[in-house]
Amino acid sequence: MIRASEIVEKRLISHRWVDRVFGGGLMCGHSYIIYGNYAEMVMTIYMVSASGMVAYINSTDYYSKRNLIDVEAIAREAKAQGIDVGQVLKAIIEISAHSPQRLLNAVKQVISAENVRLIVLHGLNSFPEDPKSSETAFYALRSAAARANVPFLAIEDEPKITPIMVSMCSHMVAVERVMEGIQFSFLKPTQAQLIVRWENMGRLTPSFRQRYNNYINSIRKEFEPLLRDGKDKTLEDMIEYVWNPEMASMSALNMPQVSDSLVFISMLHLMHELEVTKNDLKDVKEKLKHLQQDEQVSQ
Repeated sequence: MIRASEIVEKRLISHRWVDRVFGGGLMCGHSYIIYGNYAEMVMTIYMVSASGMVAYINSTDYYSKRNLIDVEAIAREAKAQGIDVGQVLKAIIEISAHSPQRLLNAVKQVISAENVRLIVLHGLNSFPEDPKSSETAFYALRSAAARANVPFLAIEDEPKITPIMVSMCSHMVAVERVMEGIQFSFLKPTQAQLIVRWENMGRLTPSFRQRYNNYINSIRKEFEPLLRDGKDKTLEDMIEYVWNPEMASMSALNMPQVSDSLVFISMLHLMHELEVTKNDLKDVKEKLKHLQQDEQVSQ
C-alpha cells in the first residue's frame, strides 16, 4: 500500500526560469491551456527540454492563418540549454492539420505514437466554425496524455477558448509581454498573477569555449580514428591553425551549434587562402613577365 505522502508528482523540467513559474515544471498527466503572445515561448522551452519524442500537432487554417514550428527559436533554446538542435528536431513528430477532419486524424496518429514525452497542440481553436472537432481533439489528447503520464500543452495566441475546453483542462494560463517582463496570469485551478522581470529570465549557459572544447574532444575521439590516408593530420592542422586561433571570433557568431561556427570559419579560411594564392600567383606572373622582358632585351 502506498501512502499519499510517498507519491511524488513527476514533472517535465527544463532547468530554466520558466520552471519556477510552473512550480517546478509541467506536471505529467496534466493538461495546460496557455494563450497569449508569449505562449509559444513556453511551448518552445518545453519542446526542447522533453529529452525524448514530442508529438506536435500544427492545427492551422491554411488559408487564413498559419502556425509554423519556429526552427530558429528551437535552435536558440537548444543552444541556451546546451543541447544539440539536430537531436531536438529529430525527436519532434510534426503533424499538420489544415481542416477539422485532418485534426481528428492527427489526434489518432498521436494516440498511436509510442514513447512520447510531451504532447503539443499548436492552434487550440483554429477552426471556430467547427468547435466540436476542436473540443473532441482536446479531450482525446488530454486523455492520451493522462494515460501516458506526460504533459499536454494546448497553445493559442488569442483567448478564443470554448467553455467546454476550459472545463476539461487542468491548468489555464495567459502569458503576455508587459513593460517589466513577462506576465503570467493563472486562471485555473487557482487565480494568481506573476511577472517575471527581464533580468530574471537569463540563465548561465556553458561558455562557447567549454562547448568548443567538448566538441573537439568528441570529434577527436569518435571521428578522427576513422580517417585514412593522412586526413587525421589534416584535421589536427585544422584544429591547431584554423579553429583554435579563431575561438574568440566564433563565440561572437552566436550560432546554435559549434559545428556551424566551425564550418563558417572554415569557409572564411578557404576564401582567405584562395585570395592569398591568387595574389601570390599574380606576383609570380608579374615576375615571369619581367624576366621574359629582360631576356628579350639582353638578346
